[in-house]
Amino acid sequence: MGVTLLQFNTLSAQVGRLAREQTNFPKSVTGLNTTVYQVANVLEQELETLQSTVNALQAQVQALVTANGPTGPTGPTGITGFTGPIGASGPIGSAGADGAIGPTGPTGADGFTGPPGATGVSVTGAQGDKSGVRYYFTGTGTTGMSDVGELRFDSDTPAAVQNIYMSQYDVYTNNQTPLFNAFITLSSGVLTIEGNMNSSSVLLKFDITGVTYPLSGIYEIAVTYLFGALPNLNDQLAVDFIPV
Repeated sequence: MGVTLLQFNTLSAQVGRLAREQTNFPKSVTGLNTTVYQVANVLEQELETLQSTVNALQAQVQALVTANGPTGPTGPTGITGFTGPIGASGPIGSAGADGAIGPTGPTGADGFTGPPGATGVSVTGAQGDKSGVRYYFTGTGTTGMSDVGELRFDSDTPAAVQNIYMSQYDVYTNNQTPLFNAFITLSSGVLTIEGNMNSSSVLLKFDITGVTYPLSGIYEIAVTYLFGALPNLNDQLAVDFIPV
């Protein structure tokens, strides 16, 4: 059982007083008569009993002083102390893995217009053919005439020309039979003969009055002269048939 400080002080005072009374008691009864002495013996016996009680109390007090009492309840938590200084920086950790690729950003503004480029070299291409079917002028008459790419008159005077002879195939070996057959059916139209080269001034026109096929590979076209001059031998020609 626990003893408070007040209880301990009270017991200590009582033990001290009893000890003093025990020491002084024999002196106080010296010279008394027998009756008084007998009373004194009784008191002495009681004092011894009291001394035993005092000794027991002293033992209890000593035991109470030296023995540890039960642990008391936990006291309230104290106030938080001051924050200590910041510790030294630790070593740099290893690099983490690459993050995911972010979305594409907005398109940037157009850059400045560059300087003009150098002027290119102008190269004139080869002249293309004029409109019409391609033939060469190879003179007059049909003697020795082939079925590819030739055109001839029956006279070397354009105004006197009554028949024009043309090969079945043009200079590119294209078969022109469908064209000739069309004029065989129509029996009329305009035949225009023009120099194929840009530098040429050749231009003749004839009215078509009929188309026949007297020789193998050669068509004969009956015409009436309208205007134009005789081409030079081997002039490149572009021939147009215009139905009317």
